[in-house]
Amino acid sequence: MEARRWDKYFVHKTPPTPFHPEGSFEGEEMFVINDQVMPGAFRYMCAWFAGPWAEKDTQKPHMHNCDEIVMFIGSDPANPHKLGGELEFWFEDDKYLITDSVAIYVPRFTQHAPMRPTRVDDPTKPMLFVGTVPCTMKDDIMLYNREAKWSGYQDPPNFPGVFWLDEVNLDELKAKYV
Repeated sequence: MEARRWDKYFVHKTPPTPFHPEGSFEGEEMFVINDQVMPGAFRYMCAWFAGPWAEKDTQKPHMHNCDEIVMFIGSDPANPHKLGGELEFWFEDDKYLITDSVAIYVPRFTQHAPMRPTRVDDPTKPMLFVGTVPCTMKDDIMLYNREAKWSGYQDPPNFPGVFWLDEVNLDELKAKYV
């Protein structure tokens, strides 16, 4: 087939990321679009969650210098507003147990996560995760929390733009980005 003008904007598979290596959870990371996959693209993630995750397989809480939107959507066409399981999602120190499809707006510099499925009722109807951080990877700063209460959760990968919260001056960063 002859190449067409817009072909470069169609992505059918993206390479594995250091944040969720292949086989690191039950399900499938479908797409991770960013400026490393497509120059100039902001961050977009999409995955199927087909089983529960252990704490040790779930990233510690973090925040970004950009706003973020995450969605968790059930895949049962007869009941799309039900998640088909339970998802644990943290905002700061508030834990939410989510059982309905939901879109969550996360303001910049707001600690969020861990986020993990704790129950999937039917692996053939997994939860769909969609997330977007409207800045490029090179502009995104991720600040992770390593307080003792999060010790059972996974450390972030050693990756450009990833820092420990206790090693930066948060007030200076906020002044720069807010």
